Amino acid sequence: MPFTILEMMVLGGGFYAFEKATAYRELITLRGEELLVRREARDGDQEWSFQPYWVQVILQQDNKSWYPSRLYIRSHGDQVEVGTCLTDYEREKLSEDLQNLIAQNTRVAPANS
Repeated sequence: MPFTILEMMVLGGGFYAFEKATAYRELITLRGEELLVRREARDGDQEWSFQPYWVQVILQQDNKSWYPSRLYIRSHGDQVEVGTCLTDYEREKLSEDLQNLIAQNTRVAPANS
């Protein structure tokens, strides 16, 4: 009986540690003149702000496909990695969606002649 209790405590501690380490979310918001990346986690929130006209969405693929791809949002020397918990396919789709959204919202209106 004591070993069963000890085993249950270790298993419960493992679940608690896993939940604590994986409880986070990333929010990417595009509003007018600001692309906002917000990472919310139990150990604190972080926030990055970029101007959409200068943003680069960079998807880095591993040459040998041994490691997962990495998705970065970069502008003026600042960069943040996003989508770390996604699969390669989901990261690729997110990259395309972000590039299309930024392109749609940063088009310059034609000047009237």
